[in-house]
Amino acid sequence: MRDTQLIEVRVEDTNPQQAADIANALVTEFADQNQAMQSLRYAASKQSLETQIAQLDQQIQASNQALAALSHGSDQQAERDRLQANQAQYQQTKAYLLQSYEQILSAEA
Repeated sequence: MRDTQLIEVRVEDTNPQQAADIANALVTEFADQNQAMQSLRYAASKQSLETQIAQLDQQIQASNQALAALSHGSDQQAERDRLQANQAQYQQTKAYLLQSYEQILSAEA
């Protein structure tokens, strides 16, 4: 069927068992190829998310280090607030990416 993953298989042979075996082999091969394509899609999506999560982890760590380096004086409060806001945004984005990653793992299973 066009634009779907539904296929219609018809095999004619004088030997009904051979016709069934050929039809079943075609269906099995189609299913195997479809599974391989899906696995590649999932792998690419997982790799992309893993890269983004690793980058966010680096940004969070850098933000933590910058916060630790700040003195507790009031003249540094604006920078502290900015870093904390960035850190909150990084954490929120990471949580979203982890959720997406879990959804991909579930779909893949």
